[in-house]
Amino acid sequence: MNPLISVIVPVFNVEKYLDRCITSIIEQTYKNLEIILVNDGSSDNSGALCDNWVKKDNRIKAFHKENGGAGDTRNFGIEKATGEYIAFVDSDDVIAPNYFEILYSNLVKYNADISCCDYFEFFDDQQITFNNDQSSRSIQVMSGYDACKKMIDSTVTIVLVSPCCKISKSKIIKNNPFPTGHACEDEVASCKYYYYSNKVVLSNAKLYAYYQHPSSVMHGNKDKLKKDTEWAFKLRCEFFEKLGETELEREAVNSLLNVYVYSTIKTPKRLDKSFINFLKKYWFTNKLKRNSRIKIMLFLLSPRLFNHFMNSL
Repeated sequence: MNPLISVIVPVFNVEKYLDRCITSIIEQTYKNLEIILVNDGSSDNSGALCDNWVKKDNRIKAFHKENGGAGDTRNFGIEKATGEYIAFVDSDDVIAPNYFEILYSNLVKYNADISCCDYFEFFDDQQITFNNDQSSRSIQVMSGYDACKKMIDSTVTIVLVSPCCKISKSKIIKNNPFPTGHACEDEVASCKYYYYSNKVVLSNAKLYAYYQHPSSVMHGNKDKLKKDTEWAFKLRCEFFEKLGETELEREAVNSLLNVYVYSTIKTPKRLDKSFINFLKKYWFTNKLKRNSRIKIMLFLLSPRLFNHFMNSL
């Protein structure tokens, strides 16, 4: 029999979408699943829906907890997971019928610790159609170190950043819990997953349908998102600094710089305190790339000129 995959579904006020999500999980061609629904203090009917699903499928377990945010909810599910592999599916998203079959097959074929796929976005009232054309699919196989470096690159697809769109060996997930208290916690956790993996396989098959909700974190308060991103990127820098991974720390430091400089494009301003502390720590080191130093000097010369230059790229 195929090994058990624990599927963790954080649930918070998604009564409109939850049935759609769970249906896509229970109808998988890969059957040996442990489906863990974690109700994060929902104020709507989501909790009752979770309990109803437990009665319909004996692979489903439902847990209820006080609201603690996405990272805390995923950590709760991780503690309950008993599978050899762990996957995350957000409760308003949908997965292809052969999602786990393909991810697991690729993981075994390439002897990887983590197997990823691509995604596509969809909106309300939009039909979800998965492409099963095998001929158009390609595979990338990389070391965990290279996957970690690629994830830090701000230009890369969010596939490597998101805890979704993948299955991972359970021990990697359990040994690296999500930081809590802010959004963007996946920027930290996913980075650790890759660092502690020997091999990662990435398919371009779009097997994950990512629902675009207008009130989601990514579409919400931009100032809060900027602060949470800054918090997460700082944790990444500290993680690699403690490990003595100079090259990865350098990549993380320059990604953190982009959080500061790009946030000024729409609202020109002088340096805030956190940016000043950043410069004090890294300016006289070799951890800032040449183009990063140019960005900073241009910004110091004239925030408005900097904004004009960045907008023209």
